Amino acid sequence: MDISAIILTCDRPARCRDTVRHTAELLHGTASELIVVNNGTTPLSFPDTVADIPCRVLAMPANLGAEARNEGLREARGELALMLDDDAAIGKEQIPALLQGFRSHPQAGAMTFRIVNSQGQEEACLLPTIFHGCACGFRRDALRFIGGYPANYLYYGEEYDVAFRLYAAGFKTIFCRTGHVLHARDAGGRDLNRILHMLVRNNARLVATYFPLAACASALSDVFAYYRRVGQKENAGAGFRRGCRSALFSLVSGLLRRRPLPEPVFKEAVLIEPLNRMCEEIWARFNSPRVILCGVGKYPSLWIKVLRRHGIELSEFWDENTCWAGQTIRGVPVRTGEFVPMCKTSGDVAPAVLLGQNEIFLTGTGSLAENRRWAERLTAAGLGSQTLTLASSLLAFP
Repeated sequence: MDISAIILTCDRPARCRDTVRHTAELLHGTASELIVVNNGTTPLSFPDTVADIPCRVLAMPANLGAEARNEGLREARGELALMLDDDAAIGKEQIPALLQGFRSHPQAGAMTFRIVNSQGQEEACLLPTIFHGCACGFRRDALRFIGGYPANYLYYGEEYDVAFRLYAAGFKTIFCRTGHVLHARDAGGRDLNRILHMLVRNNARLVATYFPLAACASALSDVFAYYRRVGQKENAGAGFRRGCRSALFSLVSGLLRRRPLPEPVFKEAVLIEPLNRMCEEIWARFNSPRVILCGVGKYPSLWIKVLRRHGIELSEFWDENTCWAGQTIRGVPVRTGEFVPMCKTSGDVAPAVLLGQNEIFLTGTGSLAENRRWAERLTAAGLGSQTLTLASSLLAFP
């Protein structure tokens, strides 16, 4: 069997039925199956086949969060596992890309897709080496080999845990550049305070579990700084504070199950090694370079250390998220929104200030979506010759 599509749902029966039907139609003509994992209290039933694709439902005893995907994984018979949330609609290009991508890259364990929400905005994890959890593909045996999804995360951050373990086991991630997945992002059950609580708690556990001790303090500082500002921006400060209180227990939990990533894996996964390589290229091409990092990203403190170690001046961060407005990171100012010195003129983007000839714009430290937007803006502004992009370990397909 080629593909096991595992759809996780929780008390959104109408949305789940739409996603099952849509996925089955796209799987038609392949040797595939549908497995619906019901985390909710609302009973669900489907015919034995949907659009000629075998379908079955697994009812969970309680809401197990992302961990429930492991139940689907245990039942899966397909060579590949396509993990979907019940509000994620894959594009018609994704099924052939899934099959061809993994067959072309035998070292790949995961595939990440472009994700676009119902407002037309592209979504992606802050760290570009990590797949988006609402829709992703896996080589089934690779996911089983690392033990599947982690326990005790419930939701948010579990994709980082899975990706880190895949990288540690020697697998790579494919970035599917064909088409996109539509993420409806239903409002039901989305409490920003609860979400922020979980994000802070789970990210603290992630760092304590997988990061070298020398990097933990800087990474945790970045986690708390970012989510504190998000809480202020979204009026969810109570959720951030609950997350901080939970973080102490998360840190202990992470330390007790500590499995630090091998140093080369860690450096590639969090962009330290790509940035090291880029620093060498910068010195080879420019004299007395000054760098602007386009995209604060997940762990800016770690990247500041790399640049300073190489003797490169980081003059500013530029970022799309206005939660950073007026802020500094390790003494480096952050420009956001209209404060970024670029403006639109006659449909094109042009520099609003005169930049020195040694100013270098570095993209690749933000999310995959933000990285692409910065590259496009800088090229449109005529700054392409001064723009460099980190080359991460992602495998591009096609």
